[in-house]
Amino acid sequence: MEKIKNVEIMEISDYVLIISTIIGFIALVKSFFNDRKIKQQQLEINEYKLEVIEKKKIDEKKACIRTTIVRDKNSDETKIEITNIGVHPAYNIHLDTEDIESKGIFILKEEKMPYPILNKDDSFKIDFVLSHNASTTIIVAKLIWDDGIGKNQTKEQALDLDC
Repeated sequence: MEKIKNVEIMEISDYVLIISTIIGFIALVKSFFNDRKIKQQQLEINEYKLEVIEKKKIDEKKACIRTTIVRDKNSDETKIEITNIGVHPAYNIHLDTEDIESKGIFILKEEKMPYPILNKDDSFKIDFVLSHNASTTIIVAKLIWDDGIGKNQTKEQALDLDC
């Protein structure tokens, strides 16, 4: 009888050992997959940070030119104002007037262009005249400039000259 009890005790300890081993193995596998997931997430975070840094470097080299129509307070004349809202200075800024003139809208003082340099938040104004036979008062202004990214950067913007 005593032998049977010993055998039963051995079997119970074997079961405990097997269950402990299985639990340990499951924990090891789970830890392995969690570690891989964490490393993948960290890799994605690092890639995102590098993209943000690269975009910031590029943005620091960009000029961003915009046009608006403004009314001169002194003379009550309407003018086209060209402003650099980007970070980097813009060089050799000019307004492509070919399309504009074909619609009966004439830019005055074109000798201002190309404008040599326009720093951040700086602007200059251009006079224009609408002829009596102007086909429209809405134009698409095409601006061309150089900046830290490269030469001949372009932007097209719609303007309503009749404001």
